[in-house]
Amino acid sequence: MSPEYRVLHVDDEPDFLALTADYLEGEHEGFRVETATSATEGLATLDRTWIDCIVSDYEMPETTGIELLESVRSDHPDLPVIIFTGRGTESVASRAISAGVTDYLHKDGGPEQFTILANRIENAVDKYRTEQRLTETRRRYEQVTEQNLAGIYLIQNGEFVFVNPTLAEIHGYERETVVGMSPLELVAPAERDRVQRQLRRRLDGDVEDIHYETVGLTKTGEHIDIELHGSRTTYDGSPAIIGTELDITERKERQRELQRTKQRLEMALQEARAGLWKWDLDTDDLYWSDELLDLLGLSPDEFDGDIGAFEERLHPDDVDRVEAAIETAIENETHYQVEERIEDADGEYIWLDARGRVAENGDSRSMTGIVIDITERKEQEELLRRQRDRLDELTRTLSHDLRNPLQVADGQLKLARRECDSEHLETVDLALDRIDTLITDVLSLTENGETAADSSLVDLAALAQNCWRTVDTAEATLVTDIDRTLRAHESRLRQLFENLIRNAVEHAGTHVTVTVGELPGGFYVEDDGPGIPAEERGGVFEVGYSTSEDGTGFGLNIVKRVVETHGWDVQVTEGTDGGARFEVTGVESATE
Repeated sequence: MSPEYRVLHVDDEPDFLALTADYLEGEHEGFRVETATSATEGLATLDRTWIDCIVSDYEMPETTGIELLESVRSDHPDLPVIIFTGRGTESVASRAISAGVTDYLHKDGGPEQFTILANRIENAVDKYRTEQRLTETRRRYEQVTEQNLAGIYLIQNGEFVFVNPTLAEIHGYERETVVGMSPLELVAPAERDRVQRQLRRRLDGDVEDIHYETVGLTKTGEHIDIELHGSRTTYDGSPAIIGTELDITERKERQRELQRTKQRLEMALQEARAGLWKWDLDTDDLYWSDELLDLLGLSPDEFDGDIGAFEERLHPDDVDRVEAAIETAIENETHYQVEERIEDADGEYIWLDARGRVAENGDSRSMTGIVIDITERKEQEELLRRQRDRLDELTRTLSHDLRNPLQVADGQLKLARRECDSEHLETVDLALDRIDTLITDVLSLTENGETAADSSLVDLAALAQNCWRTVDTAEATLVTDIDRTLRAHESRLRQLFENLIRNAVEHAGTHVTVTVGELPGGFYVEDDGPGIPAEERGGVFEVGYSTSEDGTGFGLNIVKRVVETHGWDVQVTEGTDGGARFEVTGVESATE
């Protein structure tokens, strides 16, 4: 298909315009001629129609062809304009050339003039179009090379003969400094042999285009990640390499961080005995991560990869509960969490805490989540449950089966004393009191269900004085150096004070002074007795610790439990006068 040439012919002779148009369009395929009988009409046509070339007479009534040329050049500086005139004087030609005319042709009256005109038009338009393409190419080239889109380079004879500002900036140099440098100077030493081989392969013609990632070097010696693209070309008649360079340091660092995150996640999953899962709600395809398969002792071949395979391994007693949780999550598009038992490769069931959420991606929906092996925790819970049951049974035995015969024995002892007076009966009375104390302390250790929810406002000074009256303190003295009201479970806090007071009297003697004082964020109870050796303080709260022949070994453990129930802390240290000092901290004061 021949190119199209759109020509505007301006002449004040309509017959000549028609003749020229007929010849150009009839004899030359691709010519399309617009005509105008004046400069004004011609400029109007140029404004509304795409024109490749203007052909104009010189001498016209309103204006000359030179004046038309000058008007055209103001808006179309490069558009081809040919003066085609019958006035062929040297002065006219000189004026036309000075005005920037593209070509000048004399009308001679013969048909050959139209052939020459057609050739002149084709040459002028082809040259104009070529220059336009070159101008656009140059503009685009400058856009790419001068803007911060990518580093551009041209290498010849082992050195840069051209770089754009971006490439120089990537490496911290001025553009003029990089020109003349070896490309290897911008590459980390460990990578230079590799880069040299790649350059040689392209120059030798082994490959035309190549791209790869390597490590660059900045002016300050910093290593950066770069991506190189290059092709073999010819520059000034000699082989050269032209290409681009991208600074991909941030991208590579993100990739490395993602890789590190993935590795940390995998390690965390392995350490936590956990795995990931994804269920496609449209296809029922089920994905289990390698960590989850390892958890169950399965290989990928042993897992079919659909929801049916999961259901087959689910413990029968958990099916209804798991299905209900899944349906709720799907219907409400909420999070899913359930504890379930899954059969492993050995046919044993392991407990998993499964969590996930519903996710939508376009028209597809899925559930994704994580499972954590909680078998050990569930086994501990079961062990604790059995221990709790045994403890409850012990509590029932102590509170009923032992206290009833103890009350009978105490009643019989009182009757026996009415009938006789024997020192042996006193021994029996002490033994019964001892049994009652042991039962009371053991029952205190087994109490449960009392939390901060059962709390009330308690005045510590008043509580300490009340407890003093309910404990056998003999000739001991109580000092309350405290003005603090706090929120606590009063009956449990009473146990704490009674046991600390009893502990002081039992271990420090009947003439001991017990002081209840205030601490920042808490309170203390101390005595002026012999104290507790530093090497023994770490074990005083353990069950069975006592240095008194009459002690049960439960009292201080009860103190610790009361403190823990309230979320406080307790420690034992040396008192002001060398005795034992128990400090309770983490306590918040309260007002009405």
